[in-house]
Amino acid sequence: MNPQNATHTLVNWILAPTATSETEARDAAAQLADLANATGAEGLTGAQVREQWIIPAEFELSDYDFMELVAFVRKAEDEGFDYAAEHYRPRFHSPELARWVGSSYDRLDALYASRSGVIETFWERPDAIALYNAHKSAS
Repeated sequence: MNPQNATHTLVNWILAPTATSETEARDAAAQLADLANATGAEGLTGAQVREQWIIPAEFELSDYDFMELVAFVRKAEDEGFDYAAEHYRPRFHSPELARWVGSSYDRLDALYASRSGVIETFWERPDAIALYNAHKSAS
């Protein structure tokens, strides 16, 4: 399994509703073990994996930080994730968010995956391009 795909899958698994049956719980545990191996988290407990990968709830993005993420996603879609992460990393104003993401491509990818729906909705706004361009000009 590709580690980047594994990261998306792991984030979705962590954020998914809890299993409703014993079989689902066993299947989820087996999937988590496979994903842990694919993402380099082998040997971590479930709590440690969640701590490493789940986006802390207190990271409510400010308007500036959200626009930084939107600009990064736009670059990632145009240039590819790895290139964008290397050359166009978001410069978050929130020190906690900046510290959590740090230099980790995986955490940046997890943040991106967790906010992808909101970012898609943003682009449906009639003023989205103007807001995006204003942010780029001010940055």
